[in-house]
Amino acid sequence: MNDMTPIQKSSPKDWETDQEVRWCPGCGDYAILKAVQRTMPELGRKPEDTVFISGIGCSSRFPYYMETYGFHTIHGRAPAVATGIKLANPELDVWIVTGDGDDGQRVHAQSFPRSPEIPGDSSAGTLGDGI
Repeated sequence: MNDMTPIQKSSPKDWETDQEVRWCPGCGDYAILKAVQRTMPELGRKPEDTVFISGIGCSSRFPYYMETYGFHTIHGRAPAVATGIKLANPELDVWIVTGDGDDGQRVHAQSFPRSPEIPGDSSAGTLGDGI
């Protein structure tokens, strides 16, 4: 009889980095970060197979706070970079994080076939109307 190796499920701690989180006190990005770190294991995701791509702004520090692959792009380029990464390695779980103005201040999810996009600090309005 063959013993099967059990599938190792990650925990929220597996998704946390040792980086100091640098958002303003009371910022909603803290709640989003913790929610994602708690949810990824429940989705059966693995940090080593995951990439977070961000645009510009405070929320776009997100990849620094996730123990995954990550890339901080320039203004408005996160979807293009994420698409290129997914085309280069379709096995990766690719996520986008955008901030105010970076994505027309829309709060939405999309997937790659597209993976969900995580809303950032679009209510802050620090970049005007986002256009």
